Amino acid sequence: MKISVFAIPQQINLGKHNVKDSRLDEVDKITKAKKKTYIQVEVTAEDSALDADAILVLKDNVADLVLNPH
Repeated sequence: MKISVFAIPQQINLGKHNVKDSRLDEVDKITKAKKKTYIQVEVTAEDSALDADAILVLKDNVADLVLNPH
């Protein structure tokens, strides 16, 4: 999944991140699988918002997102 960060100060680390889920850890304990793979999310800058699956924007900046000509 690709999430674009729009008009938010760079407090969010861009790049790929694993999303750890305790449910997956429990299933892994029960099944004793050889490999465990977490869901991976890619956080990108606002210049790739058109290609993103979701856009993260502050409530105060929603109008800027709607009015953005790109």
